[in-house]
Amino acid sequence: MAKHWAERRRPGEVPDFPTLMSRPYRAPLTEFRLVDVDVAAIRKRLRLSQTRFAHRFGFPVATLRHWEQGTRRPRGCALALLHVIDSNPAVATRAILGAKAARG
Repeated sequence: MAKHWAERRRPGEVPDFPTLMSRPYRAPLTEFRLVDVDVAAIRKRLRLSQTRFAHRFGFPVATLRHWEQGTRRPRGCALALLHVIDSNPAVATRAILGAKAARG
């Protein structure tokens, strides 16, 4: 007889969902680290104030100041966005404006 879904299984007992467990093992992804960027240099190259840069790309102004002063470093998605802004600011601006327009 099948177990009720709410029943707990004992330690070491094999789970009763073979369809989910039958897929082949996948090794974890290797860690990928982005190099740090000079936020102040990017902003100055675009000739934007801290307020305008932060507003255009969706960063809090205080966070931008921390990055530029060196008290904090951008991480994760923010760092990836800064790399896109550094390499092609027009593409980043177009994507962000499109997302803002779609949001309404």
